[in-house]
Amino acid sequence: MRLILNILYFLTDDVLEVRYKEGGTYQAPGLETRWLTENTAHGTHHTVLLKPELSARIGKVTFSLSQEFQDTDRVFVNGYQSWTESREFTPGESIPKLKGPGRALMERAGDYTFFNYSGRKGVFHGFTWSYLRNKEDDFLLLGSVDESTGYTIYTWDLPAHELVIRKGIDNLVIDGTYKVMDLYVGQSKEEEVFGDWFKIQELPRIQARPLAGWTSWYYHYTRISAEIVEANLKAFSSRQIPLDLIQIDDGWQPAVGDWLESNDKFPLGMKALVDSIHSHGYQAGLWLAPFIVERNSGIFKEHRDWLLTYDGEHLVKGGFNPLWGGVLNGYFYILDLRKTEVRKYLTTVMDQVLNQWGFDLVKLDFLYAIALIPLSNKSRGQIMSEAMDFLREICGEKLILGCGVPLGPSFGKVDYCRIGCDTHLNWELNIMRKAGLRERISTFTTLRDTIGRRQLNQHAFLNDPDVYILRNEKTKLSEEQKLTLFYVNQIFGSMVLTSDDITTYDEATLALYRLQFPVKFRKITRVEEAGLLKKVWFEMEDRKYFAAINLGDETVSVSLEEGLWYERTLGFISGAKEIQLPPYATRCWYLCGKKPLSVFASTAHLFPGAEIKSLVREEGGIKLDLEEKNSGLGEIFLLLETGQTSVRINGKKVEAENLEGKTVARISLQQN
Repeated sequence: MRLILNILYFLTDDVLEVRYKEGGTYQAPGLETRWLTENTAHGTHHTVLLKPELSARIGKVTFSLSQEFQDTDRVFVNGYQSWTESREFTPGESIPKLKGPGRALMERAGDYTFFNYSGRKGVFHGFTWSYLRNKEDDFLLLGSVDESTGYTIYTWDLPAHELVIRKGIDNLVIDGTYKVMDLYVGQSKEEEVFGDWFKIQELPRIQARPLAGWTSWYYHYTRISAEIVEANLKAFSSRQIPLDLIQIDDGWQPAVGDWLESNDKFPLGMKALVDSIHSHGYQAGLWLAPFIVERNSGIFKEHRDWLLTYDGEHLVKGGFNPLWGGVLNGYFYILDLRKTEVRKYLTTVMDQVLNQWGFDLVKLDFLYAIALIPLSNKSRGQIMSEAMDFLREICGEKLILGCGVPLGPSFGKVDYCRIGCDTHLNWELNIMRKAGLRERISTFTTLRDTIGRRQLNQHAFLNDPDVYILRNEKTKLSEEQKLTLFYVNQIFGSMVLTSDDITTYDEATLALYRLQFPVKFRKITRVEEAGLLKKVWFEMEDRKYFAAINLGDETVSVSLEEGLWYERTLGFISGAKEIQLPPYATRCWYLCGKKPLSVFASTAHLFPGAEIKSLVREEGGIKLDLEEKNSGLGEIFLLLETGQTSVRINGKKVEAENLEGKTVARISLQQN
């Protein structure tokens, strides 16, 4: 496997192109190229530095790779930003062009304005990282180590047996040593190559923890008010729900862009509401879109000189949202972060929100807009990276949830990050799908995004897969679709939120909702994707689990591996059996404990055993400590020695029982 480096550059009126086949130092007219290579455990780290004699305009820099592709190969491409479709593709698929009247309204949210979509079968493109997976589940991973000089864009052309990796720095003028490529190429099993890639990036250690919470958007949308927040606080606290976060989304501000005061739906102001949230034992989060403004905002009316323009006169549109200004005035615009006044304003905003009002977390949305056009001899990727550095600086140590943001420039700079599009109240929004919009609102798409971007969790940041929905009202999702959304978010996410009004839950739904607590880190050990059937093996501490996820509309068959498994609705099942999985359904099995003093089964958590903090032998019996944020309901079955008749657990004698031919002790939990 050999990379070929191509450089197109301009010296005064001369157009020059050079091509190199292996690492080393090369001299060309007016330009020195240093191609550094370093072997890693499972691949090679490539760094390319350009140094002009005086200055040079870089037309294009690419790596190309010839690769034989098989019909069984799968190609993963990471979409442009949080909401962009990101998944594995088969050779017979394509990425369609955005079409129809919606293009003028929606194209700015994606890469449509600066990337030429071919629409051909077998041609796929993505950003920051990409991989090819063969039928033996070997991965050829290509990952950018540094996006601070520009986006790294991968274009796979399977019919031509070619991969082209381009750095998005076209027409950049350089006058000193400049890093134009910083790329990892590895080939091995999934965990090995991704571990290799994250190791050489040297990202800061993640300090944030998994959290569960409530967010206002997907039930109340812009109708949110202090009264609604207080009503939900009462609902959670009266039911002793051990939430971590209450997050107020869009609708609290007078207008998008005006962040220094709340609107009249929050008559006591935001500090009073934060104090109330804190008094219930929850953290408080707030939504902002720091880089954009709507036409109705005070910033737009009073500080138009703060806004980004193409030529000093014509404003750059950041996108369209009819909730801000209506259908006729729904376009929004972008602040120019190069201006000192803008940076001072945003610094003041974050100081007031985080320090004076006391919010613990900010959800920063629509961030992609800041880098819609290259400026001041900087690439889009450099602008985005510097903007994320700025946000991290002005937020200090408070928590950041990034959203609507290119992921590569966010690595190590946000605590949590959305890794999928918005959940919809339907399974799919077909009008947007048919138009080719990759940033569409779609439950089906966000589930595939969540699975596709799973490797980032606990490495680049903690993954936010967007909300799950369990309620029966204000949704058209079926029971199986809701359960699949719930399970996928719990398995692959580290921020699990809902917007439901839990006072509408029936007894069974409330019991299911409680089973998520506490939310813990999970280690994904293996994922198999066969079309719309996804199979995942994961671990928590030393416990093993298996989930089968059917995203399709047909029943599929799933085989369990050898062993005794427990599933909360199906009960105990011996392995090597075929299970019929209905359309849109997910089932999650726990591999029953085999050693004495292990968890044999449990009904007190979605993932049996996760409700237990510690389980140790002590003189005269067993000491069992539950996690503080356990559901408080259900039963735990501990495996005992064969023939054992009783055991003392936390000083209380428990008689042994026979369950599935095993000797177990049953511990019943009651509501705290």
